[in-house]
Amino acid sequence: MIEFARGSMRTYLILKEKAKRWNGDKQVKALLRKIHRASKDIDALTGEFSASRAETLSAMTFDRAKLADRPLPYEELDQRTMEILMGVD
Repeated sequence: MIEFARGSMRTYLILKEKAKRWNGDKQVKALLRKIHRASKDIDALTGEFSASRAETLSAMTFDRAKLADRPLPYEELDQRTMEILMGVD
């Protein structure tokens, strides 16, 4: 049991430092801002159901090609997260 606790504490301390680096990383912050801005656009279209919101969405047209061309920063965020966890800078 003591070895388990020691191992858990060691892992916690390692990840605590990694989390601190992740939270302070400029690239991570920029990617999170991009994601947050994109989610604000989506929030305007989603949310609690109402008849007027359904009508608004039904009346809208969506350009599938334009939507498909939007950047997906999650992959880049995932890569940066892995780099930080593995100590690659």
